Amino acid sequence: MILRLAYQNTLRSLPKRWPIVVVLAFSIAVLFIGNTILENTDTGMKRTYVQSLAGDFSVSATSVDSFTLFGSDLPLIGEYKVLPALPGAQQWLDKASHLPGSAGALGQVTAAAGIALGNYKAASGVFGVDFEPYFAFFPALQVVKGSIPRLRDHALLVNEAQFEAMTQALGQEPALGSPVTLTVFNDTSFTIREVKLAGVYRYPVRDELLNRVVLADADTARALNGYVYGIEKAADAPASKGTSASDLEALFGEATDLGSATEKGVDPAQIERDLADHTLRDQLNTSVGGSWNFVLVKSAPGQDVALHQGLVQSAANSDVLVREWRDTVGGNALLVWLVSWMFNAGLGFVTAAAAFIVINSLALSVAERTKEIGTMRALGAQRLRVAGQISLEVVLLVAGAGFVGVALGWLLLVWLGPVGIPLENPYLKALFGTSRLHPSATLATALSHALFSIALGLVAVVYPVRMALKILPVQAMARE
Repeated sequence: MILRLAYQNTLRSLPKRWPIVVVLAFSIAVLFIGNTILENTDTGMKRTYVQSLAGDFSVSATSVDSFTLFGSDLPLIGEYKVLPALPGAQQWLDKASHLPGSAGALGQVTAAAGIALGNYKAASGVFGVDFEPYFAFFPALQVVKGSIPRLRDHALLVNEAQFEAMTQALGQEPALGSPVTLTVFNDTSFTIREVKLAGVYRYPVRDELLNRVVLADADTARALNGYVYGIEKAADAPASKGTSASDLEALFGEATDLGSATEKGVDPAQIERDLADHTLRDQLNTSVGGSWNFVLVKSAPGQDVALHQGLVQSAANSDVLVREWRDTVGGNALLVWLVSWMFNAGLGFVTAAAAFIVINSLALSVAERTKEIGTMRALGAQRLRVAGQISLEVVLLVAGAGFVGVALGWLLLVWLGPVGIPLENPYLKALFGTSRLHPSATLATALSHALFSIALGLVAVVYPVRMALKILPVQAMARE
């Protein structure tokens, strides 16, 4: 009985309340469409980055300086900040590959270098990888020219956008197999490596940050970061103690005159032979095998939570950092998350303003129905019955407007899905990872916004019900 009366009263009041219905429906529709687009973008970015760049999780060394897969976040000028090497990287590779829910793991060295090929010179990020396992791990990567280098080849794959820049600078396409020089300045010395241009690869999306990334063999990237045996031996060398005055006296205390040597002088040919033998130099410049900055881990379908828990538990007593794909990548991935929160916060204020208008309007409607409500009380209607009827009317009005908004938003998304939303701004293209956005609504998103409409209606009932319960039968008689 109460529900039928509330329904009839709601229908009867619609001609007066249509502005409220329009405002609420529009607000919910915009909220629903905006969240759907952002959810699609986040899902698309996750799929792109997980399958082509970062995996689901990463394990790296802890550091006082923040860094991502692309390098240090510190705004250094004229200097490259070498990332810390992951302690026990090989053990972590084995461990992460066999954890429950894991679909595999691989290592990556993150470095940076100036790239030179003829007249072309540019600063680039360098991902040091084992090529064949890397492309098997990231199926979304495509080799568009050349081929995947073999495991021990000192080779370089450049991004398609960078290959186009090379072609423009040289006036012709660089020949595959051409020598490319990689140079980096670390501390007080230069490291220079020469590798062959083995091919061109493509990411699923074009991004200014991704466009500057080249793939090199792991040993070359390690050398650029200074992970060589010569550095280890230098670190192990004992420190110099200096020379005292007594040491100098002892040095010349037993000095005697020597006659001139009777044997022959220095043999130039022997010197040349000694200099030609660079075995020791090569040993000191050999990269430290097994050094990685990151261990990237991919989860089996539906096993993200289990794998994350396993990684966190394994890292509990270790000086390592476990991060999800978004924190591993940083940049646009975090920006989309931030935009989503800002969007919802902004529309939250709009919805709150709409709710305030609704509450005031409903309070006025209650004041207009003083005679009706007072008569109900005079005929014996209990306070609970009055409160129930007014509450149902408010919830029906607010939730009904919300359902209309969700339905309108769904219809608009169904139309926009095949057509798409063109993105002309390069920053939007980089942010959303595509030049044409094709949003698609999900039942879960629609249901969450419908429930939000009901919750908004429940909040909106408080003030009108309080006003209705203050109306006394004598007030209805006074209106006669």
